[in-house]
Amino acid sequence: MGMAASQARFLQLTARKTNVEYMGQQINQQRLALANASAGLFEKMLSMVSPTPPSSQDDKYFTQGYKFTDPADDIQKNISWTSATVLDTDFKNTSGVAIPTYTIKSTTGLTTLTMSNASMATAAGSQTLTNGLADALLGPAVAAAQRAAGDVTVIKNVTTQHTYYDPDGVMQTKTVTTPALLVFDNLNRLISFTSFNKASIDASATASATDDDNTVTAGGLVYSGTFDSVAYNNDMNKYEFEKSTYDYQIERINQETKIIQTQDKSLELKMKQLDTEHNALSTEMDAVQKVLQKNIEGSFKTFA
Repeated sequence: MGMAASQARFLQLTARKTNVEYMGQQINQQRLALANASAGLFEKMLSMVSPTPPSSQDDKYFTQGYKFTDPADDIQKNISWTSATVLDTDFKNTSGVAIPTYTIKSTTGLTTLTMSNASMATAAGSQTLTNGLADALLGPAVAAAQRAAGDVTVIKNVTTQHTYYDPDGVMQTKTVTTPALLVFDNLNRLISFTSFNKASIDASATASATDDDNTVTAGGLVYSGTFDSVAYNNDMNKYEFEKSTYDYQIERINQETKIIQTQDKSLELKMKQLDTEHNALSTEMDAVQKVLQKNIEGSFKTFA
């Protein structure tokens, strides 16, 4: 091969090698972009929070309640209460106008206590009675003994419920909700409750709501918590939906990751092919360069 032909061949190989190196750089940039996309998917997966299923043992699904035998009619009834405070709207007269004050006779029958609705409506969820109110409702001696034992007295809306059979033999459920005085011990166990005659309170602004024979003590109370299956099922359905959404997002990320891995594997194979071609071109360029070197040496020796 002559010097001119060798030089032309060397330039051609150099151009091909440069092109191969450029293609290699392009593939490396594509693989870098795929690596960044994969890292983004991984960070997205880490930021996702797996939904937690509701527990049937959670206290929020249980309504505290007790069973007792009502001394007024000797019927066994269930009682439960809400966490809400007795509000102003619970005490209205027959015209539907909120009553500013109402009167409750104490259990001793000796004291009549007038309380304003404002004192009942608090954001704390229940109205803890002051010592004076407890004394008026329960009697000074009883209230003092309960305070010494660490008891807590609150007013809440209490629901009384019992079942009965009507004249047609169909079982009916009677539910009555009234404000009541609840007394708890230091272990949050209900000691007694006293229901107020709400009907009398609703009658007029000046009517007295007597609580005679409405007090039930701990001896007649049996704990009977009820499970709110509707709320539990609703939360379980919500969990199933969130879990399905979470699983879908995880599967979507996995599929996108597999596509990225496939693309990266294809680029890796192309990179190996270019690397093989690059090595072949380098070997051929070395051979052509040796031919050029011999041609140069032969030419100089000829003219020497």
